[in-house]
Amino acid sequence: MVWMAALGIALVAGLVLIIDDDDDSTTDTSGGSDTDGGTDTGGGADIDSFIGASGDDEIEGDDENNTILGKNGTDTLDGNAGDDRVFGDGGNDSVQGGEGNDSVFGGNGEDLVKGGEDDDLVRGGRNDDVLIDSTGADRLQGDGGDDLIVASGTMDADAAAAFETNPVPDNGIGNLLDQLLIDFSADSDTEGDEAFGGSGDDTVIFGVNDTVGGGSGADTFVTASWLEGQDAATVTDFDPAEDQLMYAYDPAEGVPELTVEMVENDDGTTDAIVSANGSEVIRVLEQDDTFDLSENILLINGVRAA
Repeated sequence: MVWMAALGIALVAGLVLIIDDDDDSTTDTSGGSDTDGGTDTGGGADIDSFIGASGDDEIEGDDENNTILGKNGTDTLDGNAGDDRVFGDGGNDSVQGGEGNDSVFGGNGEDLVKGGEDDDLVRGGRNDDVLIDSTGADRLQGDGGDDLIVASGTMDADAAAAFETNPVPDNGIGNLLDQLLIDFSADSDTEGDEAFGGSGDDTVIFGVNDTVGGGSGADTFVTASWLEGQDAATVTDFDPAEDQLMYAYDPAEGVPELTVEMVENDDGTTDAIVSANGSEVIRVLEQDDTFDLSENILLINGVRAA
């Protein structure tokens, strides 16, 4: 354990491995049991890093730059303020970065992974995860599994609370809309996110100035009328043979008129420019004449574009 001593690491029974690599004082403020495999609670001031036990841990960082690892169990991890690194690891975890430029990872299991304010890196892991963006120019990556990625900045407090209660619902977009978890009236995050599904059949909800891709699998890309009059979004790897674009609108405003124009680029590739009521909303990269408005774009209310 020479390497542990060199980094100033102290092993605390059961709950956490406290790491202090700057010679500051460290304090174990855990309020829960130290019994391995139980439900443990940790967090508080002057903690640089936590490693949870094999039970269900609740760990919250302080205002500094924390590193938190949940390990096994169904963990609830929050980096709080500061530029944090938060890892769920094993189990079905709820992981969030909080304020600051954070790196947040779900790991193994079906995880709820949230970035928070500022510019974050948010990654799922091997299984079916839910990734939620907030404000800032974020990068979200589902990795393996059939993931749901919300990169639009349109989840309100009630929606977030519903996900906390049931972190990984059926990822089908119909089920999501039935639960009224998404507010399609406006996109509060206009800084431009990057969201990529990875392997699996992913659902990516995106908004203003976002760049999104599905990766392998039959993916669904969902956006809405919040794009009209704003910076268009970009879809990087749409496969007309298996992927689907969905466009939501407010019925009170009427059905939008969707059009597609094929535009050739200087490098010889062709992009599909999707417009709604004359406003460019989506650029679908590297398409050909197999991209069809009536087949590849579905209005959210089930009315297929003409």
